[in-house]
Amino acid sequence: MKEYILDDADYRTISKTNTKNAGSKARRDLEYFLSDAKPAYCTVTRTNKFKNIRHLLRVKQKIKKGMIIVQYPLYIGDFYKKMITPMFKNHGVAFIHDLECLRLYKKQPEFIKKEIEELNQYSKIVVHNEKMKQWLLDKGCTRPMICLDIFDYQTESEVVSEDKMPTTNPYQISFAGNLSMEKSPFIYKLDELKNQDIMWHLFGVGYEEKNSSNKIKYEGAFEPQNIPKILCHSHFGLVWDGGSLNACKGIMGEYQQYNNPHKCSLYLSVGVPIIVWQQAAMADFVEKNKVGICIHSLEELEEKLSKLNKEDYAVLKKNAVEMSEKIRSGYFTNAAIKKVKG
Repeated sequence: MKEYILDDADYRTISKTNTKNAGSKARRDLEYFLSDAKPAYCTVTRTNKFKNIRHLLRVKQKIKKGMIIVQYPLYIGDFYKKMITPMFKNHGVAFIHDLECLRLYKKQPEFIKKEIEELNQYSKIVVHNEKMKQWLLDKGCTRPMICLDIFDYQTESEVVSEDKMPTTNPYQISFAGNLSMEKSPFIYKLDELKNQDIMWHLFGVGYEEKNSSNKIKYEGAFEPQNIPKILCHSHFGLVWDGGSLNACKGIMGEYQQYNNPHKCSLYLSVGVPIIVWQQAAMADFVEKNKVGICIHSLEELEEKLSKLNKEDYAVLKKNAVEMSEKIRSGYFTNAAIKKVKG
């Protein structure tokens, strides 16, 4: 039984789920953390649009006093969106996973306008953080917005307390994600970081072992639900993107200025402190809750870590372990939805 449970509400979830990749983990977790609140999920998929839309129309009359949690974006095409979005005006809550105009389309004006118009069809919106909220306001979003702060993460994996962590150097730092040259090109430059007393552990698909290094270890690819148990013995989890060691650059790197990467939740769910880019939106959360460190560049990481003594790290670890309890219980999801109801 989870500690934080919603009550007195009727929920319908519209989502696109795919258990074969980590990208759908956040969507499955949202359904999981709302499942105690009279679950009745209506899933719209690419392969079964007509059947699911008919079902949604049938339950429309039953949700007049409830709300529809829409896992945004809906990948069902403009034609189907025009069919179903009118019913969201009074009861639809867009729970944002991604903003496509930022994530894919380089802030092109036509895509921004289209996405803002779509979001303005909902009654309320759950956004990632204050920076995403402000960006949407600046671009013309008029709907009430509630900040999530961080994604929750469902896992049964062990949480390793500070007193069980390895005490010898080097620091064990993990990076989990798509390791292809296209998605995470920076990892192929890690061996350029000279004289750093760090052991890098890489987890994910697409890794190309171009150069051997005794400080970089590829651990393999795992199902999203199995990754946390492998990560929990790391000192830190890295949240980084793009092709540069000096900043998070490129479309996905710049996207970190507005979004909450799900890998932040992955690491913290097992009590692993995180390392984030100083310009990332998540930097505010990390500094406020003291659950990791913020850096401008991976080049400065060694110096940053050298200033951490055992007591300093113990504080970060303790806070990360305490945060894991909230993230694993659905605290942030439920807190956001309670604000929606209020």
